[in-house]
Amino acid sequence: MELFLFGVLVSVVTIALAVGGLFFARKITHADTLKEHNQVADPMLQVIGTLYAVLLGLLVVQSMETFQKARLNVESEAVALADTFRLSTALPPKLRDSLQDSCLDYAKAVVEEEWDDMQREETCDRAWESIDKMWWDIISYEPTTVREQYVYPELLAAAKSLNDHRRSRLVTSRTWVSPILWVVLITGAISVITFTYSFGINSMKAQIFMTSLVALTLSLNIYLWSIYNNPFYGLLRVEPEAFKMDLEHFEFYRLNPDDMRWNKGMPDQKPGSVKKSVSSKEDLKKLEKPEKLDSDDREDREEREDQEDREVLEHKGHKGHKVGSGRDGREDPMDDGAEPREFENTGSSRALTDKDEK
Repeated sequence: MELFLFGVLVSVVTIALAVGGLFFARKITHADTLKEHNQVADPMLQVIGTLYAVLLGLLVVQSMETFQKARLNVESEAVALADTFRLSTALPPKLRDSLQDSCLDYAKAVVEEEWDDMQREETCDRAWESIDKMWWDIISYEPTTVREQYVYPELLAAAKSLNDHRRSRLVTSRTWVSPILWVVLITGAISVITFTYSFGINSMKAQIFMTSLVALTLSLNIYLWSIYNNPFYGLLRVEPEAFKMDLEHFEFYRLNPDDMRWNKGMPDQKPGSVKKSVSSKEDLKKLEKPEKLDSDDREDREEREDQEDREVLEHKGHKGHKVGSGRDGREDPMDDGAEPREFENTGSSRALTDKDEK
């Protein structure tokens, strides 16, 4: 709230100074005299205004990118902390409990203490103690089982990532606007506002209104650049929402170590219960390996069906039911001179193309 009121105060003071300068300019030079220089002042104001707009725009974009990077860095730090907590479940109970307690205490220290300390360019000793203890537990442990040997490198990488992102966050919180940039921006704003006095307008109210709008726009852009430039200070700052999410997860897991985290909060479901999503093993296999049928697969399947049908017909023929012969195995007189029967492939169904079988 203090920073918001400060921004309003800066805008009001800037407008007041700009309007005061306009009245002073009108006392020195009459509007009719200024009208003679409008054609010359217009292109000069365009040049100065364009250069200043480009500079101010680049600075605002750069500060917003810095803000975005700081937010992503905080999220990466919270993710590394959650990975450390999760990977510790594969370790022996004593080491697991120690690491999880350190993760829980670190998240509490960051949310409750360190986030406000960063506005004063300070750090939290409690957070440093938690992360130091975490490091000591990890590097002093020697894995014994095969599973621990696979988990240990990932655990060490998560702890390293946590430490790196933490240092980056603390360094960013101590980065402030350079005084040289302040001088350049303020001088440029004064130059743009002063050039608006060189235009002669008959209506004093109209010129006051236009000058006030120019001063307001410049002051708000400079103010926006300044508050975005430090992501952990002021009204627009990065919030510890990612650490709050970790803290909620850690506390729930410590109280309910046998329950799955994703079961919490699901409709019509209590922690510890898993909603049945498949009815049989066949359904589970279908979910794991869904059947994908394209044109080639359909052709292969039809060819297999054709081959199976031919084998069935040949098998029946060996038993005395040959196509084109009588039931007793002798030639059928009705089929004398007739060509062997052929089948027409129509997908899964078959139809006789010659005489109907009697």
